[in-house]
Amino acid sequence: MTKETERAEGLFSALDNDKDGSISRADFDRLTLVLGASVGIAPGEEGWRTLDALTGTLWQRLTKITGTAESGKVTKDAMVRAAYHPDLKEYFLTYVLIPYRMMDRDRDRKVSLTEWMVAKTLLGYSQADALERFQNLDEDDDLYIPIAEVKKELEEVWG
Repeated sequence: MTKETERAEGLFSALDNDKDGSISRADFDRLTLVLGASVGIAPGEEGWRTLDALTGTLWQRLTKITGTAESGKVTKDAMVRAAYHPDLKEYFLTYVLIPYRMMDRDRDRKVSLTEWMVAKTLLGYSQADALERFQNLDEDDDLYIPIAEVKKELEEVWG
């Protein structure tokens, strides 16, 4: 499995709230609300509006590319195939980076262990899972994940 496929499947799993094997716009909207709430951004605030607009654009492009606009449902296989489509790569990259930027509450362009654990716990991750994911990304063990490094890694995977 490629890293790109792994990322697309991970995003699909995060979006498939009811675990029915397909995602809808409602699943995207739920993730927008959860991400915002996990970092203290309420619906209507500027950060939330930015995320919501990007979510809407990503959903429209995803359903157009997968041919699922009429049904309003996208399967995991369709999402993985769409992740390789050049018209979606930039949107997927931007969408995947948003949680890291939102977790960065003090705007120092890096996510601290504390910021990470608070956000991931509110997103439903167990503390052990959240800590393991953080440690995998914190290459120099300084308890910070620079957003620039995450972006670089994602660009290598999705670029």
